[in-house]
Amino acid sequence: SLPAGRAERTATASARVCSMSSGRMLPEVSRVRATTAGGSSADQATGAHAASPRATPITARRMVESSLCPISNPKNLRARQIKRRSGYTPAPMPSTEPRRQAGSVFVALLAYALLAVLFAWPLPAKLSDHISGDPAGDAGAYVWNAYVFSHNLATGGPLFATDRILSFTREASLALHNNSLLLSALATPLIPALGVVASFNVALILILILNPFCAYLLARYETKSEGPSWIAGALFGFSPFISARVEGHMSLATAFALPLILLAARRAVVVDTKGAWALVGVALALAAASDPYYLVFGLLGLGLVWSYAHVAVQPIEAAGMRWLKWSALAVSALSLAAVPRCTPGRASIALNQRFRFG
Repeated sequence: SLPAGRAERTATASARVCSMSSGRMLPEVSRVRATTAGGSSADQATGAHAASPRATPITARRMVESSLCPISNPKNLRARQIKRRSGYTPAPMPSTEPRRQAGSVFVALLAYALLAVLFAWPLPAKLSDHISGDPAGDAGAYVWNAYVFSHNLATGGPLFATDRILSFTREASLALHNNSLLLSALATPLIPALGVVASFNVALILILILNPFCAYLLARYETKSEGPSWIAGALFGFSPFISARVEGHMSLATAFALPLILLAARRAVVVDTKGAWALVGVALALAAASDPYYLVFGLLGLGLVWSYAHVAVQPIEAAGMRWLKWSALAVSALSLAAVPRCTPGRASIALNQRFRFG
């Protein structure tokens, strides 16, 4: 135990440490200081300091290791070290300026909208009578998909069947048809007012806005930086892959669900609540409605995020590495030996006859 004057100085120093580490003065420390000061004055006046229940002496060790100062608590430090070693990623600190953060996100969205209009130009000026690809190819098929989707909703028919192909036979199944339910669902509410072609073009431009914006949200969550995150979103949303798919394979151009899956998975691993994992399911559903390929890619990304957070990587010992190398060599040798037996003889003869020299 310490005298009253020294205990007061110790409490003051501990309060400063806690206030510097947590950014606020704890009320319990102020109460301890008041108790210590009151006890010292009572001791000088009556000499009954030892019998006062509020004048219990404190120690520097008890003050520093108490839960009032979480940064200096060895138990909290040990818990943080364990979380870091296990791949735990701490949740982002709450922003002190939420309005400013929301404003920056809104500005980024507007910038992507302007960039998407320039990217698709002159399509925004000819919404009702032009499309981004060949009407006789896949682009025309996607516009037809939007029409069939809206027709089936209006008539109460099945979404994966249609009678618009062969009207004198039974309905044709669209289960294996190249389709994008998400694009059709976005265009359907606009068809009564704008028509089929214009509604589909508006939905496509909306997708071109969502692609870079969702990638920007993922990069912003990981880097906490506005400028580089905006550039990353633009590189993803207006990449050559997206530019090529806009001309025909619109389902593959609807790629915003992929960064959403990674963002929701990263957050769910940290928070680990039912609501967070439900958002992961919503992102996977959006990927499935965009294109079945993206559902597969999303599941792979989810598995990588979960493995990164829960699977520990340890170096392999020299003996184990030697065994792994010999196993890889054996598998490679067997694979090369099986190639001639798996190659058809007719194909080999055709190749020899085709590539002749002289």
